Amino acid sequence: MKEQKRQPAAGAPRWERPAAGSLRPATDLVAAAEQLLAGSARQLDSAALRDALLDLYDFWLTTKATEIGITATSGFAIVATGGLGRGELLPYSDLDLMLLHDNMPPDVVGEVAELLWYPLWDANIRLDHSVRTVPEALRVAGDDMSAGLAMLEARHIAGDADLSSLLIGGARRQWRTGIASR
Repeated sequence: MKEQKRQPAAGAPRWERPAAGSLRPATDLVAAAEQLLAGSARQLDSAALRDALLDLYDFWLTTKATEIGITATSGFAIVATGGLGRGELLPYSDLDLMLLHDNMPPDVVGEVAELLWYPLWDANIRLDHSVRTVPEALRVAGDDMSAGLAMLEARHIAGDADLSSLLIGGARRQWRTGIASR
């Protein structure tokens, strides 16, 4: 498959390190989920509870993305796969997330990943995660059927939507081409 290279617009903002002391932990996410589960178990049907959990996790992830500098022009995107990507998150499910980047320097990628993953780990939220460029993710999707299937259900959460679209569209094209060749 031919790699698609994106060129950032001239003068486009890139990722900027957040101010020290400005980051919140994920314990607020855990507390909100527990409150939702405790209070809503008797008031919401399963579909409404699922939707409320999805809204909660999406809100926390988009807020965290903004907090750590993942924006539309940062060269990063947060992509959900698995239950979160499908919109079928269950109580106590793990989060399947990909931090997608546009060939950013390894030290910057590592710092952004730590700012995103560590609050979730510190709050004991189970996390199935990866950090990749679009070409890397598509190679994995081509080599690993379960990863490929997960990317078919991927959903953009925050950051560079064009980067997410390249992944999602590429995974679907790759899947259709693979099916057609069988």
